[in-house]
Amino acid sequence: MKTVVGMFNTTGEAQRTLDELIQIGFGPKDISVITNLSMQRAFGGRTNLAAIDAPDIGKIAASGPVADNLRQTSSSNGGLSGTLQYFGLSPKLADHYARGVQHGETLETLTVDDKDADRVVAVMERHARTEQDLAAKAAADASGASAAKQASAPIAPPSGSSEPTRSGNTAQARSNTSGTEDEERRIPIMREELRVGKREVERGGVHVSVHVKETPVSERVNLREQHVEIERRPVSRSPQAGEGSFKSEELEFKEYGEEAMVQKDVRVVEEVIVHKRTSGRDAIIADNLKSTEIDVSSMSGFDRGYYKKYFESANQQGSFDEYLPAYEAGHKLRGAKGNRWEDVEASARSTWEASRPGTWDRYKDSIKYAWTRSRSS
Repeated sequence: MKTVVGMFNTTGEAQRTLDELIQIGFGPKDISVITNLSMQRAFGGRTNLAAIDAPDIGKIAASGPVADNLRQTSSSNGGLSGTLQYFGLSPKLADHYARGVQHGETLETLTVDDKDADRVVAVMERHARTEQDLAAKAAADASGASAAKQASAPIAPPSGSSEPTRSGNTAQARSNTSGTEDEERRIPIMREELRVGKREVERGGVHVSVHVKETPVSERVNLREQHVEIERRPVSRSPQAGEGSFKSEELEFKEYGEEAMVQKDVRVVEEVIVHKRTSGRDAIIADNLKSTEIDVSSMSGFDRGYYKKYFESANQQGSFDEYLPAYEAGHKLRGAKGNRWEDVEASARSTWEASRPGTWDRYKDSIKYAWTRSRSS
């Protein structure tokens, strides 16, 4: 995959490029357009430009994959320049294009298969030339002098990108002259840090259920009752004192009895107390942290061309680039202690297998050959 990048001085150039790319079959959502916020309305309905705040250059209007990436990560990747680097541009070119957008130019990018890259570059280059050619012709007509047509050829992309998922190589079309640029590569040094925190988790407990239980009981009680009984006795005697007068009288005799009375009293007879006790303990958290280490060693005296000729003459399977690290590893062993291959083989194998496990048997002859040559040269 390649990401083709075009920078246009006017919105007319960018609009015509966008229209033709869509016409030849590329989806509008796959084409990234990034321009100054003031140019947002100039594109009309061609693409869905949205205002985005880029930390490095301020407010811009953008659409497509670059806009999506910038919108999601603008606070952490360095703004537009960082996003362009994500899509395969060098830091210097990314900064250059970001400043161009800031100053009113329009940037278009499209990630395509390698076979389509030249066709996209041709489209961008053709429309980038159009207004330059018109301006040159007008100047020539006005002054009577011939004006040289200025158009830049696409900058050839570097080959062999180490991150093909991010776009592989990058082809660029630019409507101005390009000069020679220094090449640099940044190697990030990364180190893991251990952060130990704590959180509360449930580890069981005690469930207390309170319910009412009824227990039948009985008590014996003696109840007394009174009954009125009538008894008539035949007698024959003279009236006693108080019995001689005749008078009407009503007498009433009541009967009484006892009945049981039940009263329930509530008394606390026991208590269940639930305590929660907090205790602490020290825990030792052990883990392995990764970090990037770089070994920088001098490759003076290493003749890459010689080893390439040797590789071709040896008819080894695979490509020269696959075996190049083995030749380099053997060359670096020239300072190892020992005059025989048996003295350095164990250490060489350990070092090689640490980064390429399981490949020693395939490359050991190449490593040994480079070690032997480095000691004799």
